[in-house]
Amino acid sequence: MKPYTEESFIKHGTKESYTIRTFEDECDDLWFKEKDTKRIRVFTSNGWELQIGEDQPVIMEIGKQYNIPKNKFYRVLKGQGNLVVRLEII
Repeated sequence: MKPYTEESFIKHGTKESYTIRTFEDECDDLWFKEKDTKRIRVFTSNGWELQIGEDQPVIMEIGKQYNIPKNKFYRVLKGQGNLVVRLEII
């Protein structure tokens, strides 16, 4: 079972897609790997952190964007409440 829910959308007037992913407050700290390079835009976050590879974790700020390289491991570290992000292939 995935530690998040997600819903995919198509940008109006284009064929470009994006996904809204919600990590629940109960989410454990798990590692992920994306098949494509993706941009993450944070919609909701309270103390959640993003760690890409061996880099130090950074606090995920609302409105800020983060790039996840293709086939690079990353994880989100649990904060308070839910984490809601938008993912799109770049």
